[in-house]
Amino acid sequence: MRKSPLLIIILIGLSSLFLYNCGNPTGGGGGGGSVKAIIYVSTSGSDEAGDGSATHPYKTIQKGLKMVPVGGLVSVETGTYTEEVIWPNTDNITLKGMSQTGTIISGDASSRCVSIESVPNVKNATIRNMTVKNGLCSTNGPGIYFNQANAELHLYDVIVSDNSCGGGGGGIYIHDFSSTVEAIGCRITNNSAGNGGGVHLFFGTLILTSCEVSGNHANQGAGVDARNSGAILILSSCEVFGNTAASDFGGIACNGGTLINCLIYNNTANRYYAGIYSSDTMRIINCTITSNDAVNDYGAIAQWGSLTILNCILWGNTSEANPVHSELSYLGTLDLKCCDIQGGGYPGTGSVDIDPLFVSVSDLHFTGSSPTAVTEGGTTEGAPACDRDGKSRTLPYSMGAFEKN
Repeated sequence: MRKSPLLIIILIGLSSLFLYNCGNPTGGGGGGGSVKAIIYVSTSGSDEAGDGSATHPYKTIQKGLKMVPVGGLVSVETGTYTEEVIWPNTDNITLKGMSQTGTIISGDASSRCVSIESVPNVKNATIRNMTVKNGLCSTNGPGIYFNQANAELHLYDVIVSDNSCGGGGGGIYIHDFSSTVEAIGCRITNNSAGNGGGVHLFFGTLILTSCEVSGNHANQGAGVDARNSGAILILSSCEVFGNTAASDFGGIACNGGTLINCLIYNNTANRYYAGIYSSDTMRIINCTITSNDAVNDYGAIAQWGSLTILNCILWGNTSEANPVHSELSYLGTLDLKCCDIQGGGYPGTGSVDIDPLFVSVSDLHFTGSSPTAVTEGGTTEGAPACDRDGKSRTLPYSMGAFEKN
């Protein structure tokens, strides 16, 4: 299934709204209008004696979801809820925790945490401000499993961590051509899977804004795995780092997509493709890609289709068995403008080969000694109006995810 160019343009525009407004985006919308009812859940409540009120809450999230009406909210008190949550056949409901780190859905290393699957009437589902962890299954999606046609899942300020499976999507698994998952301000960390340690986007659209994908493990596709031709991937102001693939694809593997203001660093592939791999049309704008290590080949970017790279920094990546592919390897068309690429020698305009002098290997801001060829060498073409920190860019623009000091 080949993506429509018009659809890609529309999705890019939607995902960039947060960037062009600058500031740090937080979860909004996705719930659709005012809340019709609030159902309360607490570890001190009772599914039998409770009525879902603030004074008599239910004990389990599953009970709260069963009782909430269309357009309602399930408010979950701080505590650990050891249960597999099966999303009900109720549209436009929100599950919200009282504390991002203190309200926990736990699979207790024995089951999935959240399943949203084949629910005919569900077109919108929202999860906010909680942690989903310790899910375990032999197939796909032990953290969050989303297989719902013509639907949207919105994740706001959710931590998805320490989930494990033998199939795909240790943290989040997405499977449907017509589905969209939007995540804002989320952390997807320390999950493991056969494919897609952090996220496995098999079909559908994934939009990540101001999210962290870190410390995940997989045989292939440790960070984000979206290689199927039915997958559309858009990342804005995200950090993808410290992910490890036992075989291929350490950071991001995709059919194609868009990366804006992203940091891709310290990812490892014990065979091929440590940083970014794409097989179709890819746009990479104002991103910093550094210190990714492929034991065999392809360190920073490997692209087999149409590739646009604007205002990016590719520095300090390694392709141990084939150093010529440490920073950039491509087959197809390349539109390269105003980038800092170690080793140089690539076609394009305005690019340089000079050490950007980051603060450190994990702090990729510029120092006072960073060269002006990098801090003032960017183009305005396609560039977002603000940087990874939400700071307004000033002319002349900087390369990379951060604007000059």
